[in-house]
Amino acid sequence: MIERFNVKPGNPTVLSTIVATVEAHDPDGEDVELEYRWEADGQRIGDARGPELAVADFPRDTVITLLVTARDSQGETTRSSGEMRVRNAPPQFTTQPADVTRLDGFRLVAEDPDGDAITWSVEGGPAALTIDQRGVLRWQGSEDDPGGAFTVKIKATDPGGEAGTLELPLDVAPGKKRGPAGPAPAPVEKSG
Repeated sequence: MIERFNVKPGNPTVLSTIVATVEAHDPDGEDVELEYRWEADGQRIGDARGPELAVADFPRDTVITLLVTARDSQGETTRSSGEMRVRNAPPQFTTQPADVTRLDGFRLVAEDPDGDAITWSVEGGPAALTIDQRGVLRWQGSEDDPGGAFTVKIKATDPGGEAGTLELPLDVAPGKKRGPAGPAPAPVEKSG
């Protein structure tokens, strides 16, 4: 009776909604009733009865299974999706590139959907651009900075190695010697 049974994604995260596509046909032309039974770690998920399941409430490593039963007046057939283990989700940035108005002292924000701690890193920026473990950018230009266009990649990485990346295009003006007040940071303009 069940001719097509497809479940996606096969490797869900807490950000996923699992969707089942099921096609059933009775050779005698009878109506076929489909029953969906979702399980988490072998226990029935009480309110999940349709072809979709939001994974947001299930922690990492939970094993999700879908059993679909096709039934007509002659009998029934049941198929299983097999085990789908909820995997680690990458951190998600809530800061957008347009939000970044300065380099020195700007705090980026990212959240890990699994509740893990985040480690920050920065690649491809002007010399001496750093980020601390609170997500705060630090950069003071110098009179020797050549300036130029950069695509800065800021990564928020969880302990499982999953990373969210924010790309930030920058145009940095070359450094200049300053008057008696002393050197000031080179101006930074965001491009794009």
